[in-house]
Amino acid sequence: MELYDIIKIYWGERRLFVLIVVASLFVALVWQVNQPIKYQAALLLNVGREGVQETSEYAFDNFYRLQADERFADTVVRWLQSPRVVSDIFQESGLDASSYSEHELKNLIGAKRLSSQVIELSFSAQEKPVLEREASAIVKVLNTYATQLNQDGQKNGWFVIVGSSPVLLEARVSLLKAVGIGGLLGCFVAFWTVTLLWSFGQSAAKRKMEMRKS
Repeated sequence: MELYDIIKIYWGERRLFVLIVVASLFVALVWQVNQPIKYQAALLLNVGREGVQETSEYAFDNFYRLQADERFADTVVRWLQSPRVVSDIFQESGLDASSYSEHELKNLIGAKRLSSQVIELSFSAQEKPVLEREASAIVKVLNTYATQLNQDGQKNGWFVIVGSSPVLLEARVSLLKAVGIGGLLGCFVAFWTVTLLWSFGQSAAKRKMEMRKS
């Protein structure tokens, strides 16, 4: 088949093609409007120290302090992947974690280390006040776990976690993105629908010709 023949096929079924695309866009619009309200929080944590350790030894200079901060930041990220720690955060926030499985608890708070001392967290909820309480609870619970590592209190300049104010954004799919996905999906479905209808039509016509010849 030449390009002209292919264009002629789809031009002949242009009404069906457009109908499928419009239907897909309509479904995408309805889905976007009826999305449940959901917000996402972005929270930055900074690994600091409770005080300054006065020393002239090279082993405790700023380079090794950054290395220690980096290792502790990795520990904080691992804590946030623990169902036990996440449950404590929920309890501190006044939320119920019993409805979540262990696997779900591990993935409720996304955490990644951006640098030696900075950790980025992301978590979501349906209400902004809940996210604000959860952000405060995260800092409090993590500092509690950090303090437990220094129970004797003999280590000066022990780690402390400082949290910034969370940035709250709407987590729903935007109208433009929903329309774009709906349009692309509609074109895909319309293309294959027209192609299959033409293919079946050609097969049916071929069988009729064979029956007439026989």
